[in-house]
Amino acid sequence: MIKLTNKGWKGSKSGSWSKKADKAIDKSDGVFCRTSVTARSAAGDDNITGIQNNAKNGIGVRLNGDLLMGDGDDRLMEKGNAEIRLFVDNSGFLEIGNGDDKVIGKGQRGAIVNRGTTTMDLGKDFANAAQGGFSGGGEIEMEEGNDIARGHGSQAVDGGEGKNKIIFNDGTYKFTEIDDNEFEVIS
Repeated sequence: MIKLTNKGWKGSKSGSWSKKADKAIDKSDGVFCRTSVTARSAAGDDNITGIQNNAKNGIGVRLNGDLLMGDGDDRLMEKGNAEIRLFVDNSGFLEIGNGDDKVIGKGQRGAIVNRGTTTMDLGKDFANAAQGGFSGGGEIEMEEGNDIARGHGSQAVDGGEGKNKIIFNDGTYKFTEIDDNEFEVIS
């Protein structure tokens, strides 16, 4: 397991945050940021990947603390066989700086479980929860840019300014307008 800290990461591999392209990748037990920790990656094209192969109880990337990724084309993703892939707890906050960023999860019960707030700043951002869906009731703010959210579930997604897309899995969906240009999926 890799544990994110305010200075870098420790675990199966260790490193410190720099202005280069940081890579914190764990290939067996996932990535974790504990409560009361604020991990700040510097500007650069960062890649934080948790691979969790414990199909029953595994979480690939678990953020109970805060992860602030600086500007750059950043990737936060999970691979493997975990039941829940990317988990942002309500005590945690995820902010990804300016750039064309990607947040990707695939899971049986929840691809991206977000009980807190995830902010993806300016850029062409992509949040992919097509396999397992969004859950947790949190909020994803994608800011200005031509953003894409893929998947559906109990999650507020704000695309910000730009030509944004929400791509659903195959099926039939009903929408209701809750405010001027704001819609909610009701089934």
